[in-house]
Amino acid sequence: MRPTLLSLIALASAASAAPSLIPRQEGTVDYGYWYAVYTSEGFAAGSSETVVATYSNPGHASNFTSTCRETYYHGQTYRNCDAGFSYTWGAPWSDDGATLSLTQTVELGGEQVKISGSALLVRLSGLGSGKASRAEGRIEAGLASA
Repeated sequence: MRPTLLSLIALASAASAAPSLIPRQEGTVDYGYWYAVYTSEGFAAGSSETVVATYSNPGHASNFTSTCRETYYHGQTYRNCDAGFSYTWGAPWSDDGATLSLTQTVELGGEQVKISGSALLVRLSGLGSGKASRAEGRIEAGLASA
């Protein structure tokens, strides 16, 4: 029996209506990551914290580094951060570390996009003199919530 034109059309129609065996993935956006270093030190009249974070993204030709420093001195807080970059250090805590959260505005696809990310980092204390400590690690970036 030879297939007729109508039977071939019906077969093609049924095949196109069947679910695909290979799932299609929606295009996902790679927001990149930071490699961040948090340092803190205490001194007689206060303390200071510094975060230096290098942002990497496959969509950028090169990485760039941002810095934020916060100093507590005689009961006053002074914060100096690169434009569009901020951090928090704290909860949730662990026995040997804390969470470093970063927020930054970067250019992605020709638009300014606010990204953020957090990671629990191990804090090494007792470094040098005073109350010096350091924590570092990779923090994955995602789209910041409004």
